[in-house]
Amino acid sequence: MSITLVLLPGLDGTARLFADFRASLPDTLAVQAIAYPPDAPMGYAELADYVAAQLPDGKLVFLGESFSGPLSVMMAARFADRTAGLVLAGTFVVPPVARWMTALGKRFSHRIVPRFLIDLFSLNAATPAHMRTMLHDAIATLTPAVVQKRVQELAGADLRATLARTTCPLLVLHGTHDRLIAPRLLRHMTDARPDATVRMLDAPHLILQNRPQEAADALCQWLTEMGCSESGKTA
Repeated sequence: MSITLVLLPGLDGTARLFADFRASLPDTLAVQAIAYPPDAPMGYAELADYVAAQLPDGKLVFLGESFSGPLSVMMAARFADRTAGLVLAGTFVVPPVARWMTALGKRFSHRIVPRFLIDLFSLNAATPAHMRTMLHDAIATLTPAVVQKRVQELAGADLRATLARTTCPLLVLHGTHDRLIAPRLLRHMTDARPDATVRMLDAPHLILQNRPQEAADALCQWLTEMGCSESGKTA
């Protein structure tokens, strides 16, 4: 079975941060990374329509990173007949932060957050310098309204019931040093889908950026176990 791996990005929404991860994947695997509009505040429902309009034909494996975990669950449920697999990478199906973040999000500006705090919660000392720079540059492209909307969305997300309705194979990738998403939040995923495959990687929150080769290897092994073949890589 040939598939296309659809990559849905984290809070930055640029899809630029997938660069090293994509380079670690085999050239025979079809990949489509979808970036979100940097200047249009869109909730999960609007983003779902935006992503749906860009999907290629054929079978799909959705990979949702961080902010896009809930969105990837929504897409897997919406396109159940075409979804060959779902990958949740360093993400959540219930809010990773308290509900008060919804109120905070209305006044939140990422432009006043010190870079060291972004690094503290997303990266570690082993993160390549180019990836650190890429993260800050990607975040800088966003308008405050877009970031505020995305913070509000993740603070109100609860996709447990939707995840429980999915039947496609599920892979959960989680960093052992994730400071944003506590390991206890994984239970919400495994409670909803006891058949999930869980792979813990020695990484902080941004697994695909900090351990791109290990994440790619885990994904490819899982795809092989699913019986998926690979087709030509896309842009």
